[in-house]
Amino acid sequence: MENSIVSNGGVQQSEEVLDLVRASFKIESMATSDSLPAMADDPYFLPVPDAGDSWPVTHNNALFQGIILNGCLSGTGFDLTLESGIITVGGEDFGDVSLADEVATHGFYGFRYSIRATDPDGGVSDFIFSGDAIAWCTSDDSL
Repeated sequence: MENSIVSNGGVQQSEEVLDLVRASFKIESMATSDSLPAMADDPYFLPVPDAGDSWPVTHNNALFQGIILNGCLSGTGFDLTLESGIITVGGEDFGDVSLADEVATHGFYGFRYSIRATDPDGGVSDFIFSGDAIAWCTSDDSL
């Protein structure tokens, strides 16, 4: 996770609790029989680095876990949608993105996307998220 400065010093963290900036993530699939987060669940949140900094996100595989009936069949594919945003704890929206993709069978996948965010003081940052994810096939129905 990187907070890359675009202009005016970038999006800065605040000292006020309700103004703390964080990223939201919700990955869903219409094909899942069961998933974390469930369709009705709130997104996951992580704090973001200050302008010009980057942090490793070591639990990117926890962003989506799902069970797909017959998901182990050869050639099986399933949809994924990502809703992600840069917001404050108080709910102020600085920028967001909606993405859709399809994953074919199990395997090792790389992801990368960015969100252009603007804070109330005019600071603009590109928040860049990238990493690796593993989609695996199992008949075990425990998440």
